[in-house]
Amino acid sequence: MSDLNKLGAVFAAGTMFDTLMTRCWYRHFDGTPQRMNPQCYIIGDPAAGKSFAYRLDREIMAVMRAADEPGRQAEERYKREKRERGTSSKAQKGDALTMPEAVIRYIPSRTSNAVFYRRALNAKDTVDGRIEHLHLYTFDSELDSNVTAQSGGSWIGKHDLELKAFHNEMSGVDYANADSVNENIQVFYNTVVTGTPLSLGKKVTLRNVNDGLCSRLAIFRMLSNDFRMIERGDMERNHEQELQMKEWGYFFDRQHGELPIQRLVDHVYQLCEQSAFEAEASSDHVLDYLRKRAVFYATWFTVPRIVARLRGRQDATLADITVEDDDLRFATVIYDAVIYWQDYFFGQMLQDSWENARQMFTQRRQLRQSYNSDQFEKLSETFTLDDVEQLLGRSRQAAKSQIFRWIQMGWCKRTDRGSYEKGGKEAVA
Repeated sequence: MSDLNKLGAVFAAGTMFDTLMTRCWYRHFDGTPQRMNPQCYIIGDPAAGKSFAYRLDREIMAVMRAADEPGRQAEERYKREKRERGTSSKAQKGDALTMPEAVIRYIPSRTSNAVFYRRALNAKDTVDGRIEHLHLYTFDSELDSNVTAQSGGSWIGKHDLELKAFHNEMSGVDYANADSVNENIQVFYNTVVTGTPLSLGKKVTLRNVNDGLCSRLAIFRMLSNDFRMIERGDMERNHEQELQMKEWGYFFDRQHGELPIQRLVDHVYQLCEQSAFEAEASSDHVLDYLRKRAVFYATWFTVPRIVARLRGRQDATLADITVEDDDLRFATVIYDAVIYWQDYFFGQMLQDSWENARQMFTQRRQLRQSYNSDQFEKLSETFTLDDVEQLLGRSRQAAKSQIFRWIQMGWCKRTDRGSYEKGGKEAVA
């Protein structure tokens, strides 16, 4: 992998490690408890080397798939027995079947609403004496097919779930069918997706760019590898690396509790504050918009490198972690990179959408004012009700109403002689 593309691996692996640390939390600079909710998109041309994300997922997230396996086997037994009940009179006389409430967190992108909410409801654990919801997780190597599936309706409302996952907001359904989970549930859901620029353009468009998803995504654009061969590999070395990634996955999955990272939180606050000053100085509304969520990624992708230093230390806990100067520099790189790629893909689109909205909601008012101004300008400096009636070609009552509106707008005033004088002509311009 090119050195210029390694930051993409940091984004992808960081999302996976954060997901495994689902039992961890920290205090955000607004004072509220905060979980880690990244959504990573690795974007590159076809055959540009995006498959590294698949290899990371295969090894790092092996611990989650292993934990899911008993639950998936229990569900398979339930489905098999349910099918047998439909074909065997003997089986129908047995005890009633109960659907297993298994904890299954690694879910494919093509998952129904009913199954997603059931998975979310069951994904709980006791952490430091409290019941906590655990993150669900999806890896998808083909954003294009994922987008097509959404537009086809195989996962109605997935876009809404992605939006609400960033801040763990509530979502739910209230359907009449027996399989529906009729509850409001906090959304804990992280994703790693790879795809092409074209597929990303299908997902985030001028029509939906303002719903907030574009500022919730950590996007990395891979450098093209045109006219170059892939690096040679070694099976033994590859096996060693895969084993190390798997061990790191098990290490992060064991972590739980509060992350004492106040120094890092203070640092990203300063980064965000500095960007606010820069955005105001240059009237850059796009930067002002993107900076507000980039601070989360600057924290989330820095946490794994901080926690990783505990590995190998006997009896070390999260309370023993420290934030070093290098961690702050690393967080700055992440912050800048997240904003850069969001701006690269969506900055102009955001600006265009805001301009379109301004024109849409001011056009009618401008036309009406322009018509009134044109009619008013045709009158002499002093005019009468007869003059307005003749000018407008309407009834005397309509002429009176129009003069009243002009007076209310400050364009003219009534004289002692019963006529009207123009005034405040600057209001007409």
